[in-house]
Parts: sequence; C-alpha cells; structure tokens
Amino acid sequence: MPSSSPPQRDPVSELPAQAADEFQTRLAARLHQPDVAEFDTSLFTWPSHPAATEYTSLDWIAFPERVNACLGRRLALHLLDTPHDVIGEGGRSLQEEYAEWRVARGPGGITDVEITIETADYWRILAAHSPERVVELVGEFSSKEEPDVSLIYGALDPFAPGVTVSSREAAFADTMLAGGRSSYNNGAQGIVCMVHPDNSMTALLRLAVAACTPFEVTDSDDGPFRSATCLELAPRLKSAAQLGRASDPLIVERLARLAFEGRRVSLDFPAPLSITGIESSRLRTPSGKPVPPNWFRLSRPMRPDRPQAPRHQRVSLQVPQEERFCVSDLTDVATGEAVASGGQVADLVQISLHLLGSATSDVHRVSIDVSNDLDDLDCEDIRRKTAKHEGVDPS
Repeated sequence: MPSSSPPQRDPVSELPAQAADEFQTRLAARLHQPDVAEFDTSLFTWPSHPAATEYTSLDWIAFPERVNACLGRRLALHLLDTPHDVIGEGGRSLQEEYAEWRVARGPGGITDVEITIETADYWRILAAHSPERVVELVGEFSSKEEPDVSLIYGALDPFAPGVTVSSREAAFADTMLAGGRSSYNNGAQGIVCMVHPDNSMTALLRLAVAACTPFEVTDSDDGPFRSATCLELAPRLKSAAQLGRASDPLIVERLARLAFEGRRVSLDFPAPLSITGIESSRLRTPSGKPVPPNWFRLSRPMRPDRPQAPRHQRVSLQVPQEERFCVSDLTDVATGEAVASGGQVADLVQISLHLLGSATSDVHRVSIDVSNDLDDLDCEDIRRKTAKHEGVDPS
C-alpha cells in the first residue's frame, strides 16, 4: 500500500460546528430540488436511515474511460493534460471520473502529478467559514509559505471586519472554481478541488437518488424478475448518469440492485469518496526496479473515527530528488509506455464510493419494459469539448 503523509487534521474537523451543520443542511436541501425530487419512489435517504448500518463499497479507476473510448488513448492522454487559464476548461473539462489532476513539468519532463477528489461543495463551505485554513492549505498545495490571498478570494479581503460568510464564499467561487482564473486551481501553481460539474457532491446525490428507485425487469413472459442494468435504466435516469464512464454505470447498477432488494441506502458521510488503491508496482525506474509505494504521497485523510482506515482525498507522485531522474523517466510495464501524462498516473489510482444500506425488506417495485437498442457510448459532448480547445473535428 502507498504510504500516507504524517498525521493531519481531517477535512471535516476543519469545519466549525456551524459550518459542518450548514454542509449537511445544503446536501439535504439538494434532495428537495425539482431535478432530484422527481425520483419520488427512491429508497435513498439523507442523512443515513437509522436502519442503514450495513457497509459496502464499489471501486473504479480514476482514468476517464469514456474519453479514451471516444478519442483513442493517444489523443485522450494528450488532451486530458491540456492546460487552460480558465478553471474547468482544457483538460479539466474531460476529467470526469470524480478525480482531477495537475501536471508539473521541469526541464527534464514531469516532476509531479497531483490528483484530488475533494469536491467544490466542501471547499465553498470551508472558504466561507475558515479563511485561515484555506490560505494555509493553498500554501501547502502550491508550496508557497505566504500564498497570494488575492488569487484565492479576488479583490475581497476575507479577514476584514464585517466580511460575511456569504461574501467570502462568493469571492472564493468566482476566483477559484469553474470560470475562475486562479493559478492555485487551474494547475499552473496548484490544484485545490474538483470543478467538473459531474464531479460534485450534488451531482453524486442526484445520481444516487435516481439509481435507488426500485425497478424490476423480466426477460420473458414467465421469467423471474431481476434488477435492471444501467443501460436499461438510462431512459429513466434523466441525465443523472453518464453512460460510458467507469464510475456512473457501476454506481447505478449497484444501487439499483440494493433498491431491488428493498434496502434503504445512503452515502457513508463524511468522505463517501476516497482513494483506496494505487498500482505503484506497474511503474519501473530506469534501472527496471519497481517504484517504491512511498513515492506516492497520500494526504487529506477523513474519518477521524476510523484512524486505521483513513479516507484520503489527494495523492501526488514525485521522484525523490536524490534519484536524479523524474516522473517522465518511469515506465508503465502494463502498457510499455513511458509516463508522459497525468492520465497515465490516473490510470493507476483506484477510487471508492462508500455506502450504507439497510437489511432487505418488502418493497413495491416498478416493473419496466426495456430496449436493447440503446447506445452506451455518447461521444458528442467529448468531441464538442475537444473541438473547442484543440481544433478536433466534432463530426
């Protein structure tokens, strides 16, 4: 297993009590918004149902498989690393597997690849209530002892008397989140949190609610009922899930199965997402030796109540300076490729979604007819994005 960094404060304990309550309240309010409330037969609950005590998880790889399938590996790896001064554009607009990254390069090639799965939902609350901690963390991520506060909060002084939490949040969002231009989150000097709209807690909640509707299908007139697949459910998910991703179809099918069994389901909060595995052994040094796991530095753990199983939110790959070579000199033995992009590192990282479910119970299922002529790979939006910033023909 990769080594973790020295003990740190977990992100949830960073929040003052009022902020932690507000975070929970915002997520609960998401369930009542029209695009979520329409799934009114869902067995999803928030916060966790009292009977939802059975733990389960599911895993996928951080590499954007749909982008790879639509564009081909060579072009996908190139475009996934495309820098852009507008946060959320360029390669970040394609990093859709609940993981986003930056690549730092020096004269000899890649020096550092940093991957984060922290959500903008959390960072908005942190920025509103704990500006000191935000500045401290941005300094840590960007290796700046005194980071430029104007690149975090824009023209607002977050420490000035009378500044409200709402104004801090708005200034942070304008500067650091999608549409902003801060070098602390566009990859030039650092990466703080995810900004892709499909990588948010609010998007994940909508997906979970939609998938937990207890549907059933049968393959023949007298055959047994079964749980539906993601492809079969796609017309009823109303854009909540993106077919072709590594994550969404897996999440949908697992949650649909739990709902089919009559289980109440919730995300295991805090930190329903975490980095749980890294295939460091796939990488080899120039001398052919396996890369030591401690070259991958895990950080930002959550779940202080489970110190033996922290849920890390970030990982970075660096070669120790004394080795006198860099990340670009490593080779992935599974592909035979030298590491030339952040996507190749993302291909080594496993992400997990942590869930809680209740025991099985009787439930009224909705029987649905399914069609087998659906296309499970929609590349239109991928080609549109790549055409916008790289001139790729979207036709």
